[in-house]
Amino acid sequence: MDNNRCSPACEVTKNKINWVCKICKDLPDYASMYLWQREHEKSKTQGENEQRADLLHMKYYYALLHLLDEIHMLSECPDPERPKSEYINQKCPSPEHFDYYRKMYNTYAAILMEKGLEEINLKCDICAVLPYTLSSDLELVAKNMHSEDMEKAQKLELDAIVTDYYLKAFGLCECWETCSNGVNWLELMHSTQALKEYLKTKDREELHINLSFWNRVRATDSILYTELKVTSKDFQVQDIPLCELEGKTVAYLDFGVYQLYEDNEVFRTQLDTYVGMSKIQFVYGPTHMEEVCRMGNSAYESKRRESVSKICSDHEVLPVQNGLLKIVTEPVDICFARAKKLQDLNGYAEESECARFETLEEQTCKMFGWDKKEADKHKKAISDLTSIELFDPQNETIDNKALHQIFCGVCGSQILLEEFKDYGKKERTFSEIREAVRLLYMLMNALGYHKNKIEKRTQFTHEALYPTYDRKFYRTIRSGFYDVDHLCYASKCDYFVTCDYALSLQAKEIYRYLGCKTHVIYCEKKVSGPFLPLTALCGRPDTM
Repeated sequence: MDNNRCSPACEVTKNKINWVCKICKDLPDYASMYLWQREHEKSKTQGENEQRADLLHMKYYYALLHLLDEIHMLSECPDPERPKSEYINQKCPSPEHFDYYRKMYNTYAAILMEKGLEEINLKCDICAVLPYTLSSDLELVAKNMHSEDMEKAQKLELDAIVTDYYLKAFGLCECWETCSNGVNWLELMHSTQALKEYLKTKDREELHINLSFWNRVRATDSILYTELKVTSKDFQVQDIPLCELEGKTVAYLDFGVYQLYEDNEVFRTQLDTYVGMSKIQFVYGPTHMEEVCRMGNSAYESKRRESVSKICSDHEVLPVQNGLLKIVTEPVDICFARAKKLQDLNGYAEESECARFETLEEQTCKMFGWDKKEADKHKKAISDLTSIELFDPQNETIDNKALHQIFCGVCGSQILLEEFKDYGKKERTFSEIREAVRLLYMLMNALGYHKNKIEKRTQFTHEALYPTYDRKFYRTIRSGFYDVDHLCYASKCDYFVTCDYALSLQAKEIYRYLGCKTHVIYCEKKVSGPFLPLTALCGRPDTM
């Protein structure tokens, strides 16, 4: 391979590392890490998706080891097995790496042969995984997870070299538009460009924004191509006589409260007492069943549905034909079956919203040129305000012009912030109230206002080094997608109860600004005896 003809992905690394020796040393190490993890999870039951992903990875590493074995024929490589070379006096400094490369190559070949796969398609089998290797590694760096370890190991440089070699070996794909897996090629082109830009600038925030935008594009594309399978036959809604709810306090429990109900006997006893009171009616929303679908365990799913049905006696808050929210009755299992049909669609919507929320703070800081110290200073001052104070045009902590720039430029609102003041005092459709809640929720997160803490993996493990289709290891924020919907459904109720402290603060200020009647109760789940304030739930809430 001619070092003077590096591809754009590799051009910034060509003079910094001995890429021939690095591939010989590192590639079999990463291939070995995958085999270790594969053996480690051997006892786990694998479904079709897991088996398919495993086969893709096996073929990918074998194809890479096969393709890049050509480096040992280059004059730059001091191959211990080659007797003649213009570099005859240059001995291989680490012949054990060469031996290990051969060992890994033969190991993968033997495993695939056992599976009856003696032939592979180098171009397609590498393209099936390489784009996601790049994007996973870039996301780790963008989210500052293991970034120091990856910088030290020059993992991104290795990615660039491998991509460079692959693209030079096969060139541009001329049939990606007609290929059933053509999306892999698009992913490769985007990841290669993002890798090139990052290696040039080392701008982690810009990389995060770039990847976030691409994740949203990907999710939106998936939404557009997902068939909507729900019809009117999937609903079994019954109206409730007005007199039944008259004089009752209506309460909406966040999903985590049901978990607390199942786990804590003291809390369960207290809540059962409230459920039996004639003056209190608990209701659930479709979002509860959407979250049940994500639990991934049929036994847990069944238990949660039973809990919701028991506590709410199948009373549900739901958008009806005119778009307005209404309290009705519907069997929990019917709502769950409907959510199952929408699970793929909701999953893509969650991915899109997650991607948008991830970079709100970065976009805000870039817009105003704040460094970390300035950003922390602003967040502290802003979090001391109520929403009325925060969104007041005369607010001196952050001026109205800046607030408007964030609300429109970062959050994407086409409506002025002040137009949402007391917006909830009039009856609104679910779509209208959701857009208002969503935009205010986004604005709070963009300003770092009572924002959820970022979750990081603190231990450097092999999962961070090899490509994986499962992004659960790398999700840095909890999705705002379901939180927003819970807040919207709860806006029809007197109380919203949550175990999430940050969400309770945000919910309180959103309802306050919109002028909604809903009061917020925070339930501390870490104490030995969590409780709901009986005096609040037994009587009508005071005016705000």
